[in-house]
Amino acid sequence: MSRAFVKDQDEDQGVDDIPDRVVSPHRNLVTAIGLAQIDDELRRSRDGLAAARSSADRAEVARHRRDLGDEVI
Repeated sequence: MSRAFVKDQDEDQGVDDIPDRVVSPHRNLVTAIGLAQIDDELRRSRDGLAAARSSADRAEVARHRRDLGDEVI
């Protein structure tokens, strides 16, 4: 049978297997420039989550939800 008509079992498992990001137990001092970069990254991730939700891209939704953590509703 052609591979075009065979569904791989691993195909759907990738979305749920995104590992959490590692958080250091040590203090994380941030400069004003670093804080601005963090804020920019959060904004990009929020925008990316909205775009992924509207396009129903489950893998991207999972990635952005992991990045945003408890902030996501």
